[in-house]
Amino acid sequence: MRMFIKSWCLRDKMAIAYSQPLKTLPLACSKIFSTREKDLKDLQETDILNMCDREKLMGMVEEYKGYMINPNNLDVNVHKLALILKKRGQC
Repeated sequence: MRMFIKSWCLRDKMAIAYSQPLKTLPLACSKIFSTREKDLKDLQETDILNMCDREKLMGMVEEYKGYMINPNNLDVNVHKLALILKKRGQC
């Protein structure tokens, strides 16, 4: 029961973020610079990237790349972003 409530709350928070474009960019960036499998799945399977202004998102991604502690870590989702966008026809 507790797991269901927790997952529903997360889904609800993401729906709220989607409805507020100013909050969607930081949420997308946090998932792009994560190594969590769940964040990768969200990038691949939800509309979070579609809800972002593409130009602003890519500008933030390029800026944040300079702050990566280990840019050679291929597990960071940013290295998969081009492939995700290509599959969506957004590249």
